[in-house]
Amino acid sequence: MTSRRTEAKKANRWPYWSRRVSDGQTSAAAAVATQWDLARTYIHKVALFDDTTSEALRKNRATGREWGLVPPFDLADFAGTGEGGFKYFYDQQWKRFFATVPDRYRLKVNGRPVVFMWHGGHAWYTNQSMFGALIRELRAATQRDFGVDPFVIPEEDWLKLDANYRPDAIYDWFEPAVAA
Repeated sequence: MTSRRTEAKKANRWPYWSRRVSDGQTSAAAAVATQWDLARTYIHKVALFDDTTSEALRKNRATGREWGLVPPFDLADFAGTGEGGFKYFYDQQWKRFFATVPDRYRLKVNGRPVVFMWHGGHAWYTNQSMFGALIRELRAATQRDFGVDPFVIPEEDWLKLDANYRPDAIYDWFEPAVAA
């Protein structure tokens, strides 16, 4: 049986990770939510917030261009031989998040860790109708490497770019519904 002191020492590791995120030492942004546990205490949980413009920015920087969104990111170029690359989404975002955040700290819906996808800007991407295929590949890689199937929640603009994609849920960043 562990003492409260041992549990407190373990819990103190969490602020170190959150400082690393806020200091920019990891590229996976995080969204924090608070849940109640059965003992009626607050528990903070973290979800991956994938700032999707960052993939386009990093791709352009890595290929010797300025830190900008031109040329746009090609969602169909999984191999990264042109203007895209799966690695910018998975290796530099999703994989880092799941390798860094312990399972017990992840926000979950129906037992699945949550991933929010930020805005799908039409000018930032080519082959936008490949968004659903990209998400399927990201989920498969996460399942393979970490044994979990993420609950993916894209910003609603992604559905305008890939009408065939069926997300787990959506959110509206720019015009959220307001209860009357």
